[in-house]
Amino acid sequence: MPQINAPGPGTSEPGIPFQFTAIGTGWQIDTTDALPGRLRSEILGLAEDFDRTWSRFRADSLVAEVAHAPGSLTRRAGDGRVPRP
Repeated sequence: MPQINAPGPGTSEPGIPFQFTAIGTGWQIDTTDALPGRLRSEILGLAEDFDRTWSRFRADSLVAEVAHAPGSLTRRAGDGRVPRP
């Protein structure tokens, strides 16, 4: 799960980067204005969704499920998302 290294929602000041750990590495988003708490939460949610799907190090990821399950996985055309088995 992503971890925030910056101040919590509503406490950051302009010029302070938004730093967090996700997908096995540190991230930093620099902006001229502080990111609102809701936007930071959405960014962390996207990172968590990506990690939950594609991480080979998480037992609960789609990659781990595919690696340990027999059969095949078919992607639906159009939306670019891989369905969970």
